[in-house]
Amino acid sequence: MTDFFYDPFELSFGLAPDSGLYSAPRSDPPSACSPRSEQAAPCSPQRVPWGAPESELLAVLASNRELTYAQIAEHLNGRFRNGRDGKQCQQRWSRTQNPAIVKGRWAAAEDLRLVELAERLCNVPKRIHAAMPQRSVAQIKLRLGKLGRPCCE
Repeated sequence: MTDFFYDPFELSFGLAPDSGLYSAPRSDPPSACSPRSEQAAPCSPQRVPWGAPESELLAVLASNRELTYAQIAEHLNGRFRNGRDGKQCQQRWSRTQNPAIVKGRWAAAEDLRLVELAERLCNVPKRIHAAMPQRSVAQIKLRLGKLGRPCCE
């Protein structure tokens, strides 16, 4: 019978060392990025908060409808060297910086409109956002959840 043990340093169950099927841990030092496995995701850069100059440039570039968010990220990285990608730029713009997005409490009239649109548009946040552009898709998803109407994307 094979014995199993729990190694708290590996945070997983494994074979007991005396079972004959156990292979000892490697003795080479762990890398800075993937201490457990070479197959782990590559190093991600340190999280860098958005600065005021970077946010201002994002606003200018995002207002240019001809640029993709990947191109905007290239511009930002060329200037600030923060390692932003297109998705981060899109999320920053659509969630926090877009002046068309209303932040704060939902009004009762907005809740009524949201429920009406949710019934008509099958609780799909992207469709609802098209009819309520003053709220982001993320805000709509969260509000539907609070109102007890789960999304069905």
